[in-house]
Amino acid sequence: MPGSAGPVLVNVQALRAVAAYMVVAHHIANNLAHYTASGRVPELPALGARGVDIFFVLSAFLVVTRSDRQGPSPGAFLVQRIVRIVPIYWLLTGLAALGIAVGYRLFDRGGITPDALLAALFFLPDFTELGSVRRPILVVGWTLNYEMAFYLLFALCLLAPRRGRVALACGALGLLWVAQVSGAGGLAGYWGADCVLAFALGMLLARSLPTSGLPAALAGGAMLAGAAGLCALEVLYVPSGLPHPDLWGAMLAGLVVLGAVALERRGITLRVAWLHRQGDASYAIYLVHVFVLQFVSKAWKAAGLTQSVAGLVVMVALMVVLVPLVSLAFHRHVEVPLTRYLRGRGRLGGRGPGLAL
Repeated sequence: MPGSAGPVLVNVQALRAVAAYMVVAHHIANNLAHYTASGRVPELPALGARGVDIFFVLSAFLVVTRSDRQGPSPGAFLVQRIVRIVPIYWLLTGLAALGIAVGYRLFDRGGITPDALLAALFFLPDFTELGSVRRPILVVGWTLNYEMAFYLLFALCLLAPRRGRVALACGALGLLWVAQVSGAGGLAGYWGADCVLAFALGMLLARSLPTSGLPAALAGGAMLAGAAGLCALEVLYVPSGLPHPDLWGAMLAGLVVLGAVALERRGITLRVAWLHRQGDASYAIYLVHVFVLQFVSKAWKAAGLTQSVAGLVVMVALMVVLVPLVSLAFHRHVEVPLTRYLRGRGRLGGRGPGLAL
């Protein structure tokens, strides 16, 4: 049965860390191109942003494999997801909102409206009067809007028999995507973004990959093809105006996840302890790194250290060192104790799947 492997997949842990640091690298590059070295450093291809596609595929894959094994009720599933994701996100969103309220310009925000705060706290899109969507107060939270919507959808599908729930969830995501490409706006257009099909791919992968995995050469080839495809997508095809790049990104990320899981089921694993610790802390890395980048870059700008190449090199090196240190400290001393306490209060077990990695 898919998901019969143990609760922690070694290669998945490594892939979590890789995806998290892809996003970190993307944000460091953006910081240079648009803030600390604007006009002097070109904007690089957004390859690192494709870590989000990997997260989404992993999230759905793990949701299906673990729900098949554990058989939670819809309510228990949602409570587990809320306990795992919401407290830490609310804590850091509150920290960002407080900083902005007292006068710091964090994440390019000079102020916060009550509507923006409520949208951020309840994982809803913050629409402007023109119909566009503002990023949440904690900018990386936009991915959690999609994660939480997927969890709610899957919880509803848990009411169906095991054989039908993945088909129902994929069908619902497909209908939302069709609505979006047909020109639907508002919530239907938002929830039907191309990236949601990564969840469908992850669920289908969980049900279709044999428990014995694939031949090692085929699995390794799939992983390499997916990684190379993601590079080509951002370097060659996105700049040329390829339609629906997030759809292509989801499919290529699916190949990466397919290869990683299939290799593990063949007994081929990447057992690197420090990388797995980073995988454990990947949710903290994802949420905390933006604070580290903001702090370091603003301090460097204030000190006038961004005017030289040497100053920028030292700044980036400091970011690279501080992100894992601060994130791991937050993971060990805030995230883990708080999550354990809340799970104990609710008598909930398990290491939840998803972008809350």
